[in-house]
This record gives sequence, structure tokens and C-alpha cells, in this order.
Amino acid sequence: MTTTTATEPRITVTPISPETVTHLLQQIQSTTHHRSTPDSPRPASLIGLLTLNVQNLTERGYILRITEAGADEADGPPTTLLGACLVLDKPGAHTPVHPWIHSVATLSRRVLGRFVREIGRVVERVKVDQETRGVVGVAERKDEAGGGGKETCFFYAVPTPLFTALEGLVERTFAGVPYDTWLMKDDPVDVPGEEPWTDANGDTFVMDVLREQDYEQVLSASTIRLSEIYFNYLLKTPNVHAFHSVVRQIPSPSSSSPISSTPDPSTLPPAVSWCINHGDMSVGLVGTLPTHRKRGLARRCVARTTSLQRRFLATEAEPRALASENPTFAYIDPTNVGSRAMMGGIGYVRFEGVAFHWFGVRGVVVDVEMEEGR
Repeated sequence: MTTTTATEPRITVTPISPETVTHLLQQIQSTTHHRSTPDSPRPASLIGLLTLNVQNLTERGYILRITEAGADEADGPPTTLLGACLVLDKPGAHTPVHPWIHSVATLSRRVLGRFVREIGRVVERVKVDQETRGVVGVAERKDEAGGGGKETCFFYAVPTPLFTALEGLVERTFAGVPYDTWLMKDDPVDVPGEEPWTDANGDTFVMDVLREQDYEQVLSASTIRLSEIYFNYLLKTPNVHAFHSVVRQIPSPSSSSPISSTPDPSTLPPAVSWCINHGDMSVGLVGTLPTHRKRGLARRCVARTTSLQRRFLATEAEPRALASENPTFAYIDPTNVGSRAMMGGIGYVRFEGVAFHWFGVRGVVVDVEMEEGR
């Protein structure tokens, strides 16, 4: 599908496939040149989603692109890319939308409106696809006024310039607190090993992977809404699950039986601290039980997950020349002093000048093509 006029940028829609994922990733990397500024931040979430799906495609959905008028889609990376969006088909939940505009200031409101309306059409197509497959479900959220209503989709990690530009073009429902982005461009400090260890209190711990029985524990300590559907996605998607880190406390070994290997996972007790790798390769959902805080356990989890991500980007992710330059990242509530201090101590640096927003959308509310002089 293509929409355009003779002089305006064109908008194309293609299904997600290994080829379209690779192509878009190359275009974004070529357009941004590995640079990020407050006016034109690199789409870390979008790049992370694409990177994880290059080798092991697990997502269903559509890719939207805005390219300059006259640009040839077959040109690949040299094509001038003005913006893109990933619309994911997630059965049983609201439709996730990951939009990105290279420079909002240089894109007319008319073109942005066309792009948003095309996103709306694709979201409706996804819902029709779900109905055809017999899988229907739309998340309910309360908006800021306390009302309710079904969202057509949910926008993820939208930088402030685009968030502001969308005012009047979409009907927002739920809108969360904007988060800062923290980036890690080097290897983290103090990366823990995989062997069990005993701390100064005499308690012994072991690093483990995320398991099904951890859901209630993680949910109880999280300030972020975590559905069982999303938890199962984190648990069962191989290219996402590989980077989770969980600390469990185990019985202290006797002096005559030093620790030499990881205990049988089936005998491990519940998690006491953890760090999750989201589907966009952001570090998040860091938590520790109240009884085990102030012991450096969460720091160990974050350092390990970050190290695993960076190793993957440097040695396995494709395209090789592009993936190895991607930083690992996390979104952090600017009021969370403890998380900011911990991430900084590991080596993360806050990206200054722009925040990122998550919000629900009921639909497009303005027909911008009928507006004159815009």
C-alpha cells in the first residue's frame, strides 16, 4: 500500500518479514548515522525490536515508512527515510504501535496527519486479522479524567517532540509518566559470574533465568502493570528470554562442600531479585524483595543482563556492522532516585533533553487533508 501526492513524501505499508525488518533497520541506521539529539532522538525501542527479529522473527504485524517524494523503495539504505512505525499484532491485548519521526520540525502537520491516519487504518486491519483468526481482545484503561473506554492502540516510547506534535491529531486515553532514557555504550562495571556466591551476611545466592513460577513474585514488587500475557511473552520468546537475570537465595553450603556448580533449577526457591529484558531490548522491571534490599542484588541483575545484551549485539546480532554500535538502554522514571543512582553506578548515562511517553489512543480525530495552509 502506498499513499502520496506528486510532491509530498510517500507512505508505504508492508507486512513484517525477515526482509522488511532487515531493510528498515538498515534504513534507520543509515538515516540516523548512529547519532541522537534531543530534536531527533534515535528510536532505541524500534531498533531493539527490529534487531531481535532479524534472526528469529517472532512478531506479526506491519511496517509503515515515510520516504521522500520520488524515492525508490528498492534503493535500500540510501533511500531518504523520514519516519517509520511498527504496528504489532498482539492477540488478546491492545495493538502496540512504535512510531518514529526523524525530525518532527521538518515534517508538515499535513504529512504527519496522513501518517497517523495510515497507522489507524493498519491498526484496524490488525483487529480484522485477529477476528479472522478467532482471537479478539482490546485492553481497557482509564484515561486521566477517570473515565473508561476501549483503546484502538497503545503508543510506545514516543519522544517529547513527537508527543507534542500529535496533540489534536489523536484522541488520547491513558497517558503514563514520561520516562528518561539511559544509555550504556561500554561494557558495564562489576559484571557478576555465573557461580553461586555468599555475601557478607553469610547468605548464599545463585543467578538464574526467569521461570513461570516467578510471575506473582515479580508482579508483587512491580510498579508497572504486568499482564500474564506479556509475562508469558517474556518467558517463552527465545530471543527475549535469553537476557533475563534472576537471583535466588539457596541454602548455605557446608564448609566441607564448597559451591562448584549451579544447583538443580527445579529445587530453586522463589526469586529475591530480578531484571527483565523487554521485547525492545530495554532493561526494565528491576525489583528486589523488601527483605533483600540494600545488598546489591538488583545491581548484579542489571549488570548481567546488560552484559548479555552487549555480547549479543557485538557477536550475534545482524546486520553485524550496525548492531555492534547500538547501545543498550533503559527507561527510568526521573523521580526514581534509587534506580538513577544504581544505573549510573553500573555505567549507564542519561540522555539529556528529551523524555519518552507511553499512551493509549482511541483514534484519529482530525482530517488534516481538509485543512488549508498547513
